[in-house]
Amino acid sequence: MPTPNERLIEQIKIQDALLTRRAEQSLRAFVEQAWPILEPDTPFVPNWHIDLLIEYLEAVTAGEIRHLLINVPPRSMKSLLVSVFWPTWEWIQRPGGRWICASYAEKLATKHSVDRRAVLESPWYQERWGDRVQLASDQNVKGEFQNTRRGVMIATSIGGSITGKGGDRIIVDDLHNPQQVESDAQRETAVNYFRQTLSTRLDNKKTGAIVVVMQRLHERDLSAVCQDLGYRHVCLPAEAETRTSIEFPRSGRVHVCEPGDLLWPEREGHTELEMQKRL
Repeated sequence: MPTPNERLIEQIKIQDALLTRRAEQSLRAFVEQAWPILEPDTPFVPNWHIDLLIEYLEAVTAGEIRHLLINVPPRSMKSLLVSVFWPTWEWIQRPGGRWICASYAEKLATKHSVDRRAVLESPWYQERWGDRVQLASDQNVKGEFQNTRRGVMIATSIGGSITGKGGDRIIVDDLHNPQQVESDAQRETAVNYFRQTLSTRLDNKKTGAIVVVMQRLHERDLSAVCQDLGYRHVCLPAEAETRTSIEFPRSGRVHVCEPGDLLWPEREGHTELEMQKRL
């Protein structure tokens, strides 16, 4: 007959297996469980917009959306969700997936790459999915790494060379430098890099996907270009101006924003937003 201690250990194993399975099936569960790896001193604060963006990313993984544009304000968890947690989650299902992740600056692109690697190499991830995802020791640097299933994650920036490289997923995260976006030359450089380089790097244009995530900065920024190209568009302002019903793409859940509603009041209230507007 099992001892109380043995029964407790068995219960812990069962609970851990359930959490692991849930994280495999749900990006939302994966994000919440992986959160302490990158933000050990900051509690995870759930919000409806996180759930919405996660459903859109899951729809891309499922092949339901192939071109997605996300406009959200700064500090709304866009980069962690799109550029870090989503790729590492999808590798559980498709470890051979090839990713190209671009930002306006090499330093920013490298940070996202280091964060992805931190998740992948964490004991939490390796204890659960290390049998599927192991980084190849001979192809493991800050800006590019492969796994033993030939999956690859590449970080690049404007002007970076990705000649001869392709991907199943291309993430474009803040391709404009906010301090330079008023410059016509800077905007055109970023847009041309997207049009002539990044958007041509899909290995299979029938099944690959491109996700652009950024704050809206100018009427003729990359967001405008993507809208002209017919990208599925998600636009979430920091403060709602009109009454808006937002339908989630997979669950059908509807969130209603009333005028004056803040996107993430637990993280940025009216006082903080007004102060930011005055800067």
